[in-house]
Amino acid sequence: MFARRFAPLAVRAAVASSSRGFTSSAAAAAALRPRLTIAASSPVTVQKSVATVAMRMYSAGGHALTQDEVEKRVLDVLKNFDKVDASKVTISSTFASLGLDSLDAVDIVMAFEDEFGVDIPDADAEKILGPKDAVTYLLAQKGGH
Repeated sequence: MFARRFAPLAVRAAVASSSRGFTSSAAAAAALRPRLTIAASSPVTVQKSVATVAMRMYSAGGHALTQDEVEKRVLDVLKNFDKVDASKVTISSTFASLGLDSLDAVDIVMAFEDEFGVDIPDADAEKILGPKDAVTYLLAQKGGH
């Protein structure tokens, strides 16, 4: 375990203002990094921590998703949406028949993007009116992954 001994009591992170004019994105990024100001006082031990990131691998094994897999996941997304009665969700439902308005439809499409790791352009999102449309669109996108 990595540990380094410092003599600060007060540690203050100061972030540079993003309103300054920068000539490069690297200069802007460097200015936005937190800076550490250390005031001398009693010793403090800082330990390096390791963050664990979990990733969902939808296409593990390199195979394309089947229509049944895509349908199941699309229906699961809809059933887990808080404004939807899960018992009314079928592949032939529409967002309107489930009592969803246009803002809810946008939230659902964003949930599909998260679930399948795709970016759905606004022009295509407007054409997705229910689960069947979502399945058709997602299968056309490199097998749904």
